[in-house]
Amino acid sequence: MKQIRQALWSDKKEFEYLWKTCFGDSDTFINWLFSRRFLPSYSVCIKEEHRMVSCMQSYPLHIFIRGKLVRGAMLCGVCTHPHFRKKGYMKELFSYMMHSLYDDDIILAVHTPAVLNSYYSFGHYPVSNACYLTADRIPLFQKTSSVCEVDLQSEHFHGVYRCYHQLSKKYSGCVSRTAADFYLKWEDYAADGGKCIVFFSESIIKGYCFYYKTDTLLQAVEVMADSENSMRQLMEGLFSYGTGLTLSVKLPSDFESLSFGFTRIKKVPKGVAGGIHIAKLLNTVSSFDGYAIHVTDPILAENNGVFDLRGNKVQQEPDISISAGHLTQILMGYLTLQEAIREGYVQVYHSVQAQRINLLFPKTNCYIVDEY
Repeated sequence: MKQIRQALWSDKKEFEYLWKTCFGDSDTFINWLFSRRFLPSYSVCIKEEHRMVSCMQSYPLHIFIRGKLVRGAMLCGVCTHPHFRKKGYMKELFSYMMHSLYDDDIILAVHTPAVLNSYYSFGHYPVSNACYLTADRIPLFQKTSSVCEVDLQSEHFHGVYRCYHQLSKKYSGCVSRTAADFYLKWEDYAADGGKCIVFFSESIIKGYCFYYKTDTLLQAVEVMADSENSMRQLMEGLFSYGTGLTLSVKLPSDFESLSFGFTRIKKVPKGVAGGIHIAKLLNTVSSFDGYAIHVTDPILAENNGVFDLRGNKVQQEPDISISAGHLTQILMGYLTLQEAIREGYVQVYHSVQAQRINLLFPKTNCYIVDEY
């Protein structure tokens, strides 16, 4: 008999087994994840005949949206055992999780799946781009004294955290972490051999980079800096650790113009989000009166209806009709309403009102730097 339910602490070993089966991460990372990040009350699973066949996890966090904080969740570990796929379990699991998060007053869910379009049918669409700086071979670079390696136990921890805290505010989709939670994030990287370098200017950390190095590859998975000059110097310091290696660096999308002659750069959609509590999301990011939008949601019936821009359900003719997923893209600043109209995502009933709504929600910098 099939059972779908919230996870229990006693399920942890089965969650670990499914993670290892489906994702193939190292034992070190998996041990860290399930000792430090597993929260049964924010995880769900499907069991068949007492065997776990599908599961997913989430972690509650606060997320910046247009400079304001909303109560959100980071999703991860969405998987089904290979022998039980193509049975519709993922849709059931996802629907159960979204309702559970809604009941817990979570407003927004973000995640960085390997295949983004797997979640479009659930109303979770791209809200973050990343720039990938790559090269086939890194030439010789000399590191300056303004770039140095730091570790988790060093006196520089709080300087790195302050840098993250200040820079995360400028991106829609970025998590607002406490110092304790940033410590856990650093532990995550260190668990698999990740290292951190920083760029100093006038004794202040202006940028940081978490990276991994193998015999063939130098890979930076999280990089933040306060300006293009800081980023350039940070990257040149990184290159000094990888002479002759292949390069892959994930950067925020506002560094698309960064170039070093031997590198290539490509911007791609990287993170997705879904509005779980549309009324509260509207209320958080908007303070405008005089408009009405019809919202549709294939997963959460509570998000269906006509809302004003403060998130109140209203009994009036809507100016536009849009899905909750595409509305979330606009509220986060990833798309403008005009772009959504051009893509065919919006039904317009009153064009003048639609043009005014478009001006209320301009594009902004969007970036999801975290994965766990």
